[in-house]
Amino acid sequence: MSISDKSCLKTEMIVKMIRSGEYTIEELETMAKLPTLTDCLNEMIGRQNRPIDAIAGLAGMNTATFHKILSRKMNPSRNMLIRISRSLDMTFEETQILLKSGNCAALSGNRGRDLYLIDGIENKKGIADINDALTSHGYMDLSGRG
Repeated sequence: MSISDKSCLKTEMIVKMIRSGEYTIEELETMAKLPTLTDCLNEMIGRQNRPIDAIAGLAGMNTATFHKILSRKMNPSRNMLIRISRSLDMTFEETQILLKSGNCAALSGNRGRDLYLIDGIENKKGIADINDALTSHGYMDLSGRG
């Protein structure tokens, strides 16, 4: 099952399922379980027709750093995961799962900076274009510069 097929259940849906009494907590826990960060990344890398060093370069990191993330020797920041997401042409839903799998906050329409990130993902903008939009509106870019 791909990560886009196994998108995490929304909390509202889980509440409805609990209220219905049709599912045990154990069943819901299994259904709602997120893939690991490594599983997410490996699946998305497998879809690409590019080597890992090219993907890492597009994300603005060296290949060694990318391998540390894949081997769980490094916990990437939220910004780093968003850069990886863009370098892998991930959808908004896939990006949300990637962020949650990496123990980072999902993108939210309630945060101004996130609106520019969501726009960039939905409109398939590159990292440089997203950074330009962020900094021109007073937000830090995906490298942490503002």
